[in-house]
Amino acid sequence: DMLSVQDVQEILGVELIGVVERDDSIIVAANNGEPVVYNNKSKAGNAFSEIASRICGEQIPIRDISTSFWGRMGRRLGVG
Repeated sequence: DMLSVQDVQEILGVELIGVVERDDSIIVAANNGEPVVYNNKSKAGNAFSEIASRICGEQIPIRDISTSFWGRMGRRLGVG
């Protein structure tokens, strides 16, 4: 099973600044030599942008990908 954000924080004993979901757009961006954040449809790109915003002091809640559609599908398929 995929751990929740809260579970990971409790295990590590640190506060997370973000969670980046597995996303094929990372591979596409890397192959094109472009940052994944340029693709505003990429969940990973948006996650990296949110992390950067948090580092800059913005208060943005961390998404719990374990409850997302793909998180649930990954658990069912035994991946993630």
